[in-house]
Amino acid sequence: MNFNPKVSIIIRTLNEAEFLPNLFHMIRKQSYKNHETIVVDSGSLDGTHEIAKKHSDVFLSIDKNDFTFGFAINYGIRHATGDLACIVSAHTKPTNEHWLSELVNAFESKSPQNGIAMSYGKQIGHEKSNFSEAMDFTRSFGDHEIYQSNSNYFCNNANAMIRKDLWESHPFNEQLTGLEDIEWSKYWMDKGFQVVYKPDACIEHIHHENGKQIRNRFWRESIAARSIGVLSVINIFSEIPRQLTLLLKDIYYFFMLSGKGHLSNIVTYRFNRLIGTLKSLTNKKFNLKGFRENYHSVAYEALEFEQSNTPVKKSLFLEPIKPNEVLIKVSYVGVCETDFEVLRGDLEYYKSGWAKYPIVPGHEYSGIVARVGSKVSNFKEGDRVVGRCILSCNTCEMCLSGRETACSERKEVGVLNYNGAYSEFVILPSRFVHKIPKDLSLIAASSIEPLAVVLKGMGRIGLDDQTLSDKESILVIGAGPIGHLSGRVAHHWGHRVTVVDKNQKRLDSLNDIPVHTQNEINDLSPYSYIIECTGDIQSAEKLIIKSAPATSILLLGLPYGNRSLNLENIVSLDKQIIGTVGSGGNHFENAIKLAPRLNLESFNKTVFDFDQWESAWEMHRTKNAIKVKIKIAP
Repeated sequence: MNFNPKVSIIIRTLNEAEFLPNLFHMIRKQSYKNHETIVVDSGSLDGTHEIAKKHSDVFLSIDKNDFTFGFAINYGIRHATGDLACIVSAHTKPTNEHWLSELVNAFESKSPQNGIAMSYGKQIGHEKSNFSEAMDFTRSFGDHEIYQSNSNYFCNNANAMIRKDLWESHPFNEQLTGLEDIEWSKYWMDKGFQVVYKPDACIEHIHHENGKQIRNRFWRESIAARSIGVLSVINIFSEIPRQLTLLLKDIYYFFMLSGKGHLSNIVTYRFNRLIGTLKSLTNKKFNLKGFRENYHSVAYEALEFEQSNTPVKKSLFLEPIKPNEVLIKVSYVGVCETDFEVLRGDLEYYKSGWAKYPIVPGHEYSGIVARVGSKVSNFKEGDRVVGRCILSCNTCEMCLSGRETACSERKEVGVLNYNGAYSEFVILPSRFVHKIPKDLSLIAASSIEPLAVVLKGMGRIGLDDQTLSDKESILVIGAGPIGHLSGRVAHHWGHRVTVVDKNQKRLDSLNDIPVHTQNEINDLSPYSYIIECTGDIQSAEKLIIKSAPATSILLLGLPYGNRSLNLENIVSLDKQIIGTVGSGGNHFENAIKLAPRLNLESFNKTVFDFDQWESAWEMHRTKNAIKVKIKIAP
């Protein structure tokens, strides 16, 4: 063998965008330069594709329905041009510049028999690793070089190198649910080859797993261990006391070493590792379809209202998307007062029992298409989109007549029985998704939903850019997000606009357009149209009583409470009072076309990261920002 052999670094990926930059950085720093990098992805949703394509020599994508660990590695090696194949997990990072050369140098050694089949290196935990898993790494990977024979079949494909010529006669087993590395090394050690452990070829191995993911991982691996004969049912009698012993040792060392994290995480890890292993020992039955679904179940972060007044940020699992659905990776979500009404249960939906907890809030959002269902042809991965709030049935009388907001079977994203966009992902039927143009940023697009609400409301009272020959005098009450948008839209259409709000800072956000602003309502008689955006029931009552005859009054704010109205005043003075909520598909399309012409920069100035959602809420409550948005995508 050439002692300057070319190495093909095979990297399996599934949603590894968080880790790949550091891995590629350390690969570039390696002292051993004769190598290529090959990435094999099995359905990532988080930007892994873009990073991998930029930094790898070869990027390969496989269908998740074909995936097993062995299949993915074999697929990568089939495209490799090297003499040696280095297999490394995407969620690892070499700790030094000589990692690759250490793995290569093992093959220069003179073996007493047939030679070296595999070398593998040390693994250590990351500072964010579960303490117990880091301790397991310490126990499994020592500081001394070891030449293994068939008395010890341990190795690990998270950090290993194999001879390609041996692989060609015996590829990795594609039917296993894990431990394909153990099976491969066992095969060659039984034929007289050796496996070398190189402690100086060290990597950090990073897992961010919850209890379910830990349990599933050890279930998969234990099923595989039984399949290749290194684990049997008899081990059930030793595994329980072993994990209990390790639990006690971990707790002891946690205090001795001033461990990071929480003691509860140690219990979570040991308990779920034990349960996963016992599950495989008591029931060997499995199928590859179930394994693939299990492995590809994506955990994602979401802010969930578990019940009223109980917001909890937690990990949820994506449901498989249906043939007519689109998976959207959320970019931005706008903070809306409705979010807090949902939290408190103030909406009639919740008081009546129609709406149920738990629910993920957030109905003003933009994002990027991450995956499409098999029957979706009008969207593709990477499309920039917004999604509607109201999801109607499309079959009832209301829907067929164009009044989908009144559909009795509707769901409302983030509001009524449908999880919303305080989340990394949202799944929607494709007919409720709209592409956005290149001249509309994702952050600006997250204001499309409230803009669509405004356009629907103005249309209800006959205010638009087309039908009014004479421009009208319009009063907007409240310069919050809805009032702000109402003022901008009315001005854009050429109407004479006055905006009233006691908060001068909010009024100042309209200084870039020639609208009149004032802190108090002095006289209602000049206005043909009044748009009430505060939801103040007393304000609405005052408008009805004191507005001029033939005035059209639009209630865009949602007033709570019961008040008696003077119907004689409404009828005898020929007034029109219209309440409106939500929007439909045509309103979204019109909003998307109009938004780039409205200068919505004031809506994009106050942005918080997802981890800062509490600060975002506090800023919203202060009313010192026109609009508060949360950046979901990293």
